[in-house]
Amino acid sequence: MVCIVWTASNLVILWECSDFLRVYGEEVTLLERASFLATVHGLVQGVFFRAFVHERAKALGLTGYVKNLSGGRSLEVYAEGDKEKLEELLAHLKVGPRRARVERVDVEWSEHTGRFERFILDF
Repeated sequence: MVCIVWTASNLVILWECSDFLRVYGEEVTLLERASFLATVHGLVQGVFFRAFVHERAKALGLTGYVKNLSGGRSLEVYAEGDKEKLEELLAHLKVGPRRARVERVDVEWSEHTGRFERFILDF
């Protein structure tokens, strides 16, 4: 697990970390990086759901993609970044835009890979 730590005076990247630690005498909270692959089921195509996800993911500073899946009733979201921000995006996925009707969200968590530089709409 990679954790990024900001202190008042330093940015420290740690490859092994625990929930809290002291860096240069300052107590800091770690930002845990992770990723998830989510499948959103329901009325999620033709209701601007991909644009909704893209906008929120970019605002949260996440990377990855969103794309429609075949069958017309689901879409896939792969996102990476700060785990707290990922959980925020996941909460948005469970609601969706106004015209959407989310039936369920299946999610698989994994480690952060750094595979993406930005969040993209995939077609």
